[in-house]
Amino acid sequence: MRIREDLAQDPVAVQILWERCISIVDQAADKLVRAAFSTVARESNDFGCVLCDADGIGIAYTTRGTPRMGIILPRTIRSMLERIAPASLEPGDVMFSNDPWFGSGHLPDFYVAMPIFHRGR
Repeated sequence: MRIREDLAQDPVAVQILWERCISIVDQAADKLVRAAFSTVARESNDFGCVLCDADGIGIAYTTRGTPRMGIILPRTIRSMLERIAPASLEPGDVMFSNDPWFGSGHLPDFYVAMPIFHRGR
């Protein structure tokens, strides 16, 4: 992730942006928990949410969920992007997988990734 030089010189702005990223991921986690039919996800927080850059590098992780997802989710997204050309993705597209070789090795686990577009990119 590239940080503009003027932003790098402003620790307050960096902290504000960081907190916004964490808030986005925590809101996604809240939605996941509310919609989950799985008692395991709801009660034991056995899930993860992550905000990644265009290359699948993790930027921000939810404050809920299991820590192992911080490793698994970005790797899974990179695996998806190896099989689906990023240039072919459009707003509204969703990638879904339960391939155990993409992530944790458990068939019941599933992964959902949705690209975020800004100004057409």
